[in-house]
Amino acid sequence: MNLVHHLCDRFMEYGDTRAAIFLPEPAGAAPIRLTYAELDHRARATATWLAEHHQVDKPVLLLYPPGLGFLIGFLGCLYARAIAVPAAPPTGLPDTARIHALIRDTRATMILTDPVLQEPLAAARFAATVAAPAPIADPNAWTPPSITGDTLAYLQYTSGSTTQPRGVRIPHSAILHNLACIHSLADQPHRTLAGWLPHYHDMGLVGLDLHALSAAADLILTSPSTFLARPITWLEMITRYRATCAVAPDFGYM
Repeated sequence: MNLVHHLCDRFMEYGDTRAAIFLPEPAGAAPIRLTYAELDHRARATATWLAEHHQVDKPVLLLYPPGLGFLIGFLGCLYARAIAVPAAPPTGLPDTARIHALIRDTRATMILTDPVLQEPLAAARFAATVAAPAPIADPNAWTPPSITGDTLAYLQYTSGSTTQPRGVRIPHSAILHNLACIHSLADQPHRTLAGWLPHYHDMGLVGLDLHALSAAADLILTSPSTFLARPITWLEMITRYRATCAVAPDFGYM
């Protein structure tokens, strides 16, 4: 078993009944919603695109703003057997040094991002191609790659706030074990998860995003900045969507 097979089984069984929902700013803006079937469809198209651009077994930097685009890019990398490298997009010129360091360390030649960030990232002249691939490749052309538990799924990097970013190699078996441990702590299966954590941190990526997909639960997301500006938004999300699980570090509960 590997993470791709595990998630594909979930998507096939619950694809039309479960969804990922992002609540954008400003408050009251229409939620952005993708069913699991739609998420799987776009991930397959992205994987096909990555394979066509020779990214199999290569690191791919993911620089996405908060939203569902990251999930498509991350799953697309898993489906293509590319090595996802989640990271925070730069917020200004000085912050580009962190991205240059990541590219040097991983030797990535491809950056996936949202269309809104494609031009600013391209202007930074990173030593990698910046792309915001629309799901135009044929998802039906996707062929499941050969993946074992030891296959590298992604690289988890530190923020680089105190030193150069440092990466940890995360294989498929480690993710599945982590998710199994999380599921074992629940008194009952989770049906809706709500949170605001950054998708490029391990708690947000595994504890929230992958936890929800693996448990075939609805995933309700908003951005960290939305929570910080108005923390009660999180409680409103939990109430409105009847969340059965909420994930955050300890300061979020104070």
